[in-house]
Amino acid sequence: LAGPRMGAMREQLWVRLSGLTVVIDTPPRLPTVESRAMVDAADITLLVVKANSTPQAAVGQALEFVGKDRPVQLLLNQRRE
Repeated sequence: LAGPRMGAMREQLWVRLSGLTVVIDTPPRLPTVESRAMVDAADITLLVVKANSTPQAAVGQALEFVGKDRPVQLLLNQRRE
């Protein structure tokens, strides 16, 4: 994922799909080398947080891993009232 093929694939997607949003869905693997490569290749990171399940410390760790200089969005999943 961190090699030149990933960079080439990203560039091809950006050219071919200009103006569209490309979502790459990956398993929760924070922090790993593969996750770092994906975060670095992405324009934005979406963190999906399971309501009443994902520990707050895990969310904090994920946000630290992504870094303060990278755009990130959080999605609260399976919230019940």
